Amino acid sequence: MWPALVSAQVPMGGMGGMGGMGRGMGRSPNDPTMSTPMKPERPRVPKADEMVDLGPLLRGVTLTDAQKTQLAAITDKYHPLILPALDVIRQEVEAGDNGDPQKIQRYTQRANRYREQEVADIKLMLDPQQLVRFDKNIVDFRNRNGSLIGRP
Repeated sequence: MWPALVSAQVPMGGMGGMGGMGRGMGRSPNDPTMSTPMKPERPRVPKADEMVDLGPLLRGVTLTDAQKTQLAAITDKYHPLILPALDVIRQEVEAGDNGDPQKIQRYTQRANRYREQEVADIKLMLDPQQLVRFDKNIVDFRNRNGSLIGRP
């Protein structure tokens, strides 16, 4: 019992210099000699509120107090529209087998459409210097993620 517990808690390869030779360590999840099978780890799916975080888009943009108030109003307007779509995507992905691709695509398009509108509203409140930095952040974010929503 103890070796199975350790192997479930220790990454593949065992502890320290043991090189995977310890009892129950470093074995594949399908090893028939394991007393309890290990479930393969699934990648962590970010929560919807993490995916709509505007921090990466506003990095290096210093907002005035008035702009912060405007930004709060903009996020209050759009996040209730974006978050439910992202929750559906997350549920589909977590359900296994990557979910229903058509449903995921439909809700991804919806979330992206609202994010594009949110970004357009934010651009209207920025001064020209802030806008240069914001636009650069948008290009960088799109290059990394393919859209203005963080990846599921």
